[in-house]
Amino acid sequence: MKEERQNTKQHAENIIQQLEEILAKSGDEFFAEKSRAESLQHEFQAIGELPRESARAIISRLQELADAIQQKTLAERKATVARAWQEVFVIADQVRRHENGVLNPTAGAPSLESVQNTITGASFKWPFDTKDLLEQRLNQAGSLTAQQQKDAENKLRILCIRAEILTGHATPEADKSLRMQYQVESLKQNFGRTQEAGGQSMIELFSEWLSVPAAPDATYTELQERFLRNWLV
Repeated sequence: MKEERQNTKQHAENIIQQLEEILAKSGDEFFAEKSRAESLQHEFQAIGELPRESARAIISRLQELADAIQQKTLAERKATVARAWQEVFVIADQVRRHENGVLNPTAGAPSLESVQNTITGASFKWPFDTKDLLEQRLNQAGSLTAQQQKDAENKLRILCIRAEILTGHATPEADKSLRMQYQVESLKQNFGRTQEAGGQSMIELFSEWLSVPAAPDATYTELQERFLRNWLV
């Protein structure tokens, strides 16, 4: 009986070691081992009786690992989504540069074919309808007008302000009067309506940003960094 318990202890310690190795992984490697981690936890539940002097410590350690793996799963999923959004905005910038090249032909603007290839070859999972939004912009690039380019900067500034309101962050001094103007107009238009949930509003703001074509080079990088500052860090 004592020998059986020692064998069970060794088995349990082996399971714990494997779970620790899985927990040390990250990204795709971690997710590739996720099902094995679940199998190991089930395997532990089926092992025999542990030695009394070590049972509590072993069970406690296994519970710690199970909790840590669950927390890491949530964190890794969040990180995967964040990386996908970052990739989307990188490709969106290529679309924007192509649009500006159509309006004002310059050396260095990516061609339609190169941007299409980038979109087609993307290996991440596109969030929501972002791929469709960018492909639609590419298809419409030939019909863009100079007025749309002029309007783009103000649209992006308003989106930055809406993002700052949503996340409770301050607006730069230069845009504080524009923020006040937006808030007054928003109160008039939305009087009596229920505010949207923060998470859903964030996704909607992302989609609106990605729908704005041909933003000018002079201010785009600054505005994009401001827009993404509190979400994709």
